[in-house]
Amino acid sequence: MGLEEWEGSIFGVEGFKDRKNRDTYRMLKGEEGERTCVENGVEYSLRVGDGFSVGLFLDTSLLREYVKGLEGRCLNLFSHGNAIAKAKGGEGVNVDLSEKYFQRVEGWKNIVDDVWDYCKRKGGKESFDVVVCDPPSSSVGKKRRWSTLKDYPELITLLTPLVSSSGLLILCSNTKKQSRNEFLKQCEKGFEMAGRKGVLERVLGTEWGWWTEGVKIFVWRLE
Repeated sequence: MGLEEWEGSIFGVEGFKDRKNRDTYRMLKGEEGERTCVENGVEYSLRVGDGFSVGLFLDTSLLREYVKGLEGRCLNLFSHGNAIAKAKGGEGVNVDLSEKYFQRVEGWKNIVDDVWDYCKRKGGKESFDVVVCDPPSSSVGKKRRWSTLKDYPELITLLTPLVSSSGLLILCSNTKKQSRNEFLKQCEKGFEMAGRKGVLERVLGTEWGWWTEGVKIFVWRLE
């Protein structure tokens, strides 16, 4: 499909040196502003032109489709625009350090907090049937710097106390600097450190081959 066939707004990325610099992308068609789209029967709100984060990432579309069929209470960490909450429905909690992209989802509670602090505070006190963890490759929180390549096993030790018996822990990595096998070893190390057994139940890929080297989504069943 050519660009002339799109009715909505399209913007192109010109560079990645500074994601905070609005000059690193430009509109190719249409105008900046709020838009809506429908994916798998679910309507999402997008903020086209508002930086690089429009509120919906296409490389995790299969994750959103997968959670639609899950039952139980869900914890959505690094929730960004709450797309997981919109897709799943039901009841749950969204946690993110920034409230900029929070959308209201009926039955869900939005919490503005550092994920590490939230997990330390709630571990052993609350449990969820499904926990989704989709962190950025790197970020700076209130008290520490996060790196997917270095810190994931430690984070898993904080996540497992929040997962109910036989519950699901969905772990995502979106850095191209890490292979699927390397991420798998990270997950296994995290479960070993946590002293809890996780069984890999499913691996979600993408429908577009040129994205698969980046996004990695593992669905673990915890005993």
